[in-house]
Amino acid sequence: MNNDLESNDTHASICRGEQFIIKGLLETIETSIGEEEAKKVAYETGYRIGQKLGKKLGIGAVVGSLERFIKYITPYYQVTNLGVDQSGDKYSASVRFDGCIIRKIFGDGYANHPIGCRLTQGYIEGALSIMTGHKVEELVFESSIDSNTCVGQINFHNIPVSDRVREQTSVPRFLIK
Repeated sequence: MNNDLESNDTHASICRGEQFIIKGLLETIETSIGEEEAKKVAYETGYRIGQKLGKKLGIGAVVGSLERFIKYITPYYQVTNLGVDQSGDKYSASVRFDGCIIRKIFGDGYANHPIGCRLTQGYIEGALSIMTGHKVEELVFESSIDSNTCVGQINFHNIPVSDRVREQTSVPRFLIK
């Protein structure tokens, strides 16, 4: 029994160490190249990592791919699919993110580090673009620091990824206390 407690303590220390490294790295990038460029770097990094994950999880229809993706990232983001609608040439999934790992990494300084959100946005869009063959955009409409919850929408446009150029614009995010 005592070994289990020691193992959990060691695991917690390693996680805190990794969090410290990631937070420091993102802050250094932001200081070095500025917030706007850091957001672009974070988005592209997340997008590439997401693409690799998307290839690993496999290609499929929007609803099935979204379910596989959510199941895979649940230990880190705790995503709830609130429903998927189809209208014309796009699907829209309403989602709620609870317990975001980025917020755990940044802690109280979260509101000052929007590059973490861009990293996550790139990750989501990259993975789901590969998995569905659609242009994907993730939007957050409400974000509460106190409850560690974001509510938003993931849009799947019926345009194959290979037929478009990825946009580098920011997605609006609203922080509500």
